[in-house]
Amino acid sequence: MSGIVKLKAVLGTTVKLKVSHNANSLISKSGQEALGSGASSATVTFTTLRSDADYLVHAWITNETDANPAYFPVTRVSSRLATGFTVTWDIATDTANYLLNWHCVDRDDP
Repeated sequence: MSGIVKLKAVLGTTVKLKVSHNANSLISKSGQEALGSGASSATVTFTTLRSDADYLVHAWITNETDANPAYFPVTRVSSRLATGFTVTWDIATDTANYLLNWHCVDRDDP
């Protein structure tokens, strides 16, 4: 998507600003990955290659199967590439019923 946006300047002049959108841009993407028992990291690979690694990652772990699931906060994004990212946490999962939930947005997303 591209186009011309007209802005009204303070002194009454018109400024033209070109807005463009790269087809490989992430803007916003989310997903869910199954975690095995004993996992303390997970790598997410994007299905479409991004043009760069300039995006934010929000990730959290859930378990809706076990009666008393442990809490595993994601503590680090240890790798962020155009192809995907890796997140880590401090304690390995105790069952294979955990899911990594994630959401990414471009740093310049409004």
